[in-house]
Amino acid sequence: MFGRSWKTGVAAGAAGLVAALALGAGGAPAQAEDGVLKIGAPLALTGGLADEGKKQADVWKLWLEKVNAGGGIDVGGQKMKVEFIEYDYQTDGKRAGQMAEKLVTDDGVDVLMAPFGSGHTKIVAAVAERYQVPMLACVASSVSVYDQGFKYLFGTLAPNTGMAESMTDYFKAKVPELKKVAVYGRDDVFPKAMATALAASAEAGGLEVVYNELYAVGTMDHSAAISAIKAAAPDWVYMTGYTQDLILGRKQMADLGVEAPVVTMVTGPAYKEFTEGLGDLADGVTSSTWWHHSTAYTGATGAWDTTAGFYKDFTDAYAEDPDYVHASCAAAADVLVAAVQKAGSTDKAAVRDALAATDLLTFYGPIDFGDNGMNQGREMPIIQVQGDAIKVLYPAAIADAELQLVK
Repeated sequence: MFGRSWKTGVAAGAAGLVAALALGAGGAPAQAEDGVLKIGAPLALTGGLADEGKKQADVWKLWLEKVNAGGGIDVGGQKMKVEFIEYDYQTDGKRAGQMAEKLVTDDGVDVLMAPFGSGHTKIVAAVAERYQVPMLACVASSVSVYDQGFKYLFGTLAPNTGMAESMTDYFKAKVPELKKVAVYGRDDVFPKAMATALAASAEAGGLEVVYNELYAVGTMDHSAAISAIKAAAPDWVYMTGYTQDLILGRKQMADLGVEAPVVTMVTGPAYKEFTEGLGDLADGVTSSTWWHHSTAYTGATGAWDTTAGFYKDFTDAYAEDPDYVHASCAAAADVLVAAVQKAGSTDKAAVRDALAATDLLTFYGPIDFGDNGMNQGREMPIIQVQGDAIKVLYPAAIADAELQLVK
């Protein structure tokens, strides 16, 4: 699939979500439409990040159905239709930038939604900045993406550095005998940042970092590194990467007999693909995430006014629990609508200024962009696979289980 557009209809009889193919590269450019908010999204629908890209596509489809049911959005007392236009960039960073440029120059989108991951978000953000198009990033948490001086980039995830600090503090308190940690991270923007942050927070917390290495993108065998980790005899193994990296790493840890009471894989257990791919080997693995459906926000702005309402609609539609990718990306669409409503139009500069002034509560949680465009830090859940369930360990306000050491 090269492209796809999803539209919300406000005319009489437009009851469902209408799917249509967007014009390919050889077609005539799309013309600007009055009364339509056009959102462009380069997505990884094939390739190594296809699972993650599908999550974004699925939740935006659900969001559009919700908006459509209400007849569109109110802007200055008038109803405005909403259209999503997406292109598959095939998990190729260079192509992500090309698809973003096509969305701006050929399709005339009013705003861009960033793809999955900090690395590809950074590429697309450069395009958005060049054309001065507001961009919402819902799955990019590395500060290195937001320290480039971009004025049109805004992200709904809080900085990932806070995750490492809270996790170190939590495990030290729960496992007093924990002394040594091994850190093994993918050499990519987000996983590298998380590995670096964890090693720093562990050392600051008095733990000994007995192994600290990165692995190349595309690594298909972790056995040499895992053998070295085993020899270092850590109490805590902390690995970062994307789902398939972590599945392979956990299997090879079992094959090579690595036995550590605490095993963390960021952000593996946040995804059902991780637990489904590992079965019993996922049991006991911990992680950190930006959101969990047990949060109970009410009185929120957007398509869903409660966390529970979003959870019900999502599980009804997809028969599975939503994760932080779904929630953050749906909230990003809510934030965009609020900014357009505040601006009173789709004027890009006015929407950008309204985004910069955002301070609102969504079903996902509070959104308050800092000077660099990132959502402000807050307590983020620590989770663990326990049997067939994902349990929340921290913070105490939403915890539903105690830490279990890996057997």
